[in-house]
Amino acid sequence: MPSQLLPLDAIPDATVPPGVDILDGGMALATFTWMREEVVQSLVALAPKGWTAETTQINFGEQAGPLVLFDRSAKALVMSPFDSFMSANAYHDRAGSSVHFGVMGRAEGVPAGHGTRTILHHGEGVNAAVFDWGRALQTYYGREQVSDFTTDYLGYYTDNGAFYYYNTEEGMNYEETVLAVVDHLSEIGLPIKYFQLDSWWYPKGADEGVVEWTALPDVFPNGLQNLYQAVGLPFLAHNRWFSPETTYATENGGEYEFLIEPENGKALPLERRFWDDLLDEARVWGLVTYEQDWLDQTYTGLDALHTDVDLAWRWLNEMHGAADARGINLQYCMALPRFALAALALPRVSQIRVSEDYLATFLNWDIGVSSMFAHALGIPAFKDTYQSSDYTVAARCSRLGGNDAETIEKCLRAFEPGLHSAISSLSAGPVAPGDAIGEMNVTRIMRCCNADGLILKPDRPATLIDAKYIREAFGNAEAGPAGVAWTTHTLYDGATPLEFGVIFWTDMTEEYLISPSASGLGNYLPLFAYRVSSEDEENVNLEARFFPEDGHLPLNANTATYYYDLWYTAPIITLSRGENLFVDIAFLGEMRKWIPVSKQRVSRFEITSNMLQVHLNGVPGEMVKFHLADGTDLTEGAYFLTELPVTFGDSGRAIIECIADPDTPDIPCSTREE
Repeated sequence: MPSQLLPLDAIPDATVPPGVDILDGGMALATFTWMREEVVQSLVALAPKGWTAETTQINFGEQAGPLVLFDRSAKALVMSPFDSFMSANAYHDRAGSSVHFGVMGRAEGVPAGHGTRTILHHGEGVNAAVFDWGRALQTYYGREQVSDFTTDYLGYYTDNGAFYYYNTEEGMNYEETVLAVVDHLSEIGLPIKYFQLDSWWYPKGADEGVVEWTALPDVFPNGLQNLYQAVGLPFLAHNRWFSPETTYATENGGEYEFLIEPENGKALPLERRFWDDLLDEARVWGLVTYEQDWLDQTYTGLDALHTDVDLAWRWLNEMHGAADARGINLQYCMALPRFALAALALPRVSQIRVSEDYLATFLNWDIGVSSMFAHALGIPAFKDTYQSSDYTVAARCSRLGGNDAETIEKCLRAFEPGLHSAISSLSAGPVAPGDAIGEMNVTRIMRCCNADGLILKPDRPATLIDAKYIREAFGNAEAGPAGVAWTTHTLYDGATPLEFGVIFWTDMTEEYLISPSASGLGNYLPLFAYRVSSEDEENVNLEARFFPEDGHLPLNANTATYYYDLWYTAPIITLSRGENLFVDIAFLGEMRKWIPVSKQRVSRFEITSNMLQVHLNGVPGEMVKFHLADGTDLTEGAYFLTELPVTFGDSGRAIIECIADPDTPDIPCSTREE
């Protein structure tokens, strides 16, 4: 069957297969889409009569991602391509009040056998619908997360916003600077497990594309292999689009076939052999994760990726195949939504940036919607680097704002180090500070992880609560918070499921009372809630209360000096002291960590009628303080706070055991090595 030519001049975004009509059902609907790797699209309310010609802000075409429709009760419908992700576009027919997914409109032909399918998935709640939609896709494509210690362990970054982004220590080249940083990390005891090399290390052409992915002589005079041996850490290394001047291309005397578009300032490798050789060489100098940045610019900037329906997939698949054969993982950065969808079939894509660069915007931290998209597809979300030093951030904001006090204040709120430290952990993805030598706040950074740098994570990234979508879309001030509220959890399955929750909020202009159901944490009741309002490692300032099914927690209005806060929830476990005598206990975990209860630290709970056992993991020699609340009835709000220090022995495992005493309402708890 010959290729079918498409009517390019008729429809700019996509061909028009059967679509979905938004009919007059007598109810108000709202919608949002994802654009690039972050959610740029604002929520757009649709009139009760459905889609109208005035609904123009919705992103369609190559920039857009899945489309979510929802009503005032948060019932939601998710629509997206089901396959052919790199060649499928969406088209919004405003006149016909319909939406279509089909082959991109600039395609010059469609080969026999090439098709595009669409998935529609509905659910109760925006978050639930998106997660269930993604789970269906993951199941179909057999998506399994590969092991990646650059996602699991603390790293160090030099990208845009980090201190050493196109910047070295005074009087040093980059090689000397990297060695000095690593020495300093060792001196201060920060357990960094890998080092990121950003775009400053390789040569670029006049178009800023890569000429050759090798170290510039003045950057690493002794070469990357010698640096790897001297540093003793593996590398996560950045790459961008290739220049038409690339020395790899046969047109320029190289060995590999490239597609070259000089008029667009870009080139694309066309052989798997190229990726094999490139990554073979990189393994020698310690590459463990390859960062493919500027994916959006590569895709939008090469005409051939829009006229050939198979080319973009071949490019990604060949890159992935070479990486997979060598055990190298991939990070996607500046990725259009189609890249995240394509990664369903590319398991070596082990992380994806869900934000703009740290310094590019005051909203780098705002990842509560983009993280939902990444997690739905089974890809860990990366917030990007941050600087942990109050002094560094204050100095930067002072330079940026000059004499403008309002700009300085906005900057301080946007880059508050504690905020970024917390959100890095709440992302459930990589954590990687980028401070200068002498400016690293070790206590703040280490709130993410154990003594060996293992990141303590929730089960999924914290995401925007459904009530916020309702408020923003329908203008109902009573429906949701006047600010940002995210939630996440760590869930332990078993005969008695135990859910430990986190409620994060910031930019709150007025108090919002959140219920267990609105938080998404009301599935396993009753709950005990607490918050820690001090970064002082030695003095835990605790506020705690019962969080009943019909109750609320206050998300206070944020002040100029306190930009964010967190509530934590823990299940109340009732133990028997004997006939008709009971006592309650709530395991609060490591209250000085952003994620107090994580599966990296707590492997399991064992509960009998009168006993609670908490099985712990750690590093030999590591001392950790755990906390529990207990009382005759925690639902009354009265409690005793117990601190249990645990020092891990050679096994790296320990047990906390609490047994109800028939003679006293106190619960004696002990610790031992497992």
